[in-house]
Amino acid sequence: MSTVVRSYTAAATARPLPSEASTARAAGATKRLVALDALRGLLLIMMAINHIPSDLHVLSDQLLGYVGGAEGFIFLSGLLAGAVYGRRVRTVGLREAIRAALVRAVVIYCAHAACVVLVFILVFALTAATDSSSPALPQLFSQRPLASLLAASLLLYQPGLLDILPLYCGLFVLLPLLLIALRTGHILNALAVSGMVWLATNLFTPREAYISGLINTGSMNLSAWQLLFVLGTVLGSGAAPSLLRMPRSRWLIALVTLGLLLAAYRHGMTPPLPAGVWATLTDKVNLGPVRVANSVLVFYLIALAMRWRASWFEWRGLVFLGRHSLVVFATHVVVASFILGLPSVFHEGARGRAAGTCLLLGSMFLAAALARRYSTRSGA
Repeated sequence: MSTVVRSYTAAATARPLPSEASTARAAGATKRLVALDALRGLLLIMMAINHIPSDLHVLSDQLLGYVGGAEGFIFLSGLLAGAVYGRRVRTVGLREAIRAALVRAVVIYCAHAACVVLVFILVFALTAATDSSSPALPQLFSQRPLASLLAASLLLYQPGLLDILPLYCGLFVLLPLLLIALRTGHILNALAVSGMVWLATNLFTPREAYISGLINTGSMNLSAWQLLFVLGTVLGSGAAPSLLRMPRSRWLIALVTLGLLLAAYRHGMTPPLPAGVWATLTDKVNLGPVRVANSVLVFYLIALAMRWRASWFEWRGLVFLGRHSLVVFATHVVVASFILGLPSVFHEGARGRAAGTCLLLGSMFLAAALARRYSTRSGA
């Protein structure tokens, strides 16, 4: 896996190139950087489409089994964090790398806070315009405005769409511990602790979000989802040996067959275990064992494909989104909330759903364009 991120590491820690022409001259050295950015852009689109009524769900909603855009995005975030901040540990020192990771956590929190305020305003605007509030929007924003706004700002109230950035922020708060383990040679201990926390979460915590009053823990349990981030960070940092040796043909066929079988179970084929047991093993909130195994299998096969044909992943539109992922994701949260708040416009009929899908995707590309223009003007 380290071969996939080596070029990304060098490019991400260097000074940004000043123009597209300069980028083109360095294309040979950054093919995998481009592929990873494109993959991140694709995952952003998949997650966004899943959050609104859309006829594209058949392609975006866990097409490859019990793994979706969220699992891929968290793992890829860990992979790139390990590459970028792991290199900083080696080049500028542990203290500076930790500072940079915590600054990134603050930036993510600020993006979440902006989403909270904008969605809060949106709820009141739509309620005033339609004389009703869509159940798909955070109900406490209209029922207990000040208290819910404060709770959301403190990451205590995480209703739908406002639960992913808090998870992302929490993972970057965790990252300094991984960097310390990397620097001191205790990365295997960190992996073991991560695995035990994930196991304890699956054994002893409920498979639903905890919701009581102003408390809503969201649809993804941090203590479970950290496992994917930690695995990605370890692989991205280069602390683990490369796992991308092409397997023998029979093993590759077996892995692909297993992936197809899991996809078949996900899409209607009767699973091999009782429904209740299978639901626990594939649970999303606590990241059940089958879901973890399915995710790792899909990530591995995609990594093999990237090593074999990196050009397959170099779609410029996806790269464009992937390079401005935080701004793009935050924008989608607000626009998706707007779409969910107008069910009579965007939910009913194929035209309404198509309009909502186009509006959401268009806003994401517009946000990326504005982010690029701002970063170019500011010299960032």
